[in-house]
Amino acid sequence: MKNLPKIYQKLELLTDELTQLEVISYQNFKKPKQHPLVKFIQNVANFSQKTASVVLDIFLNNLEKLFSPNNQPTILERRDKRGNLYWSVYDPIKDFWLYFDSENELMAWLEQRYYSNIK
Repeated sequence: MKNLPKIYQKLELLTDELTQLEVISYQNFKKPKQHPLVKFIQNVANFSQKTASVVLDIFLNNLEKLFSPNNQPTILERRDKRGNLYWSVYDPIKDFWLYFDSENELMAWLEQRYYSNIK
C-alpha cells in the first residue's frame, strides 16, 4: 500500500499529459472526445485500493515496455577463440542475454518469443 500514492501521482501526470494531447489532437473539432486511456484511469479510481494498486502496476509496467525505444532483440554474430560461430542475443523485454551455437536454435527461440508476445 506504500506505493499507492506514487501510483496515483503517476496517474495524475499521465492523465494531464493525455488531456493535453487530446486538446492538440482534437483542436480542429467542435467537441473533443475523451481519450480511452483517460477514461480507463478515471475508472481505476472506483476500484478498491488493493485492486487499483495491482491494476496500475501492471498497466504502468506494460506502458513502459510499450513506449520503450526498442523492444526488439539485438542479435550479434560472433566467433569464439577457436573460430566457431555463435550468436549472442539481448532481449530488452526480459533484460537478459542468450547464446546460441546454431542458427536453427536462434530461429526457434525468435519464433517462440514472437508467438509468446502476441498472446
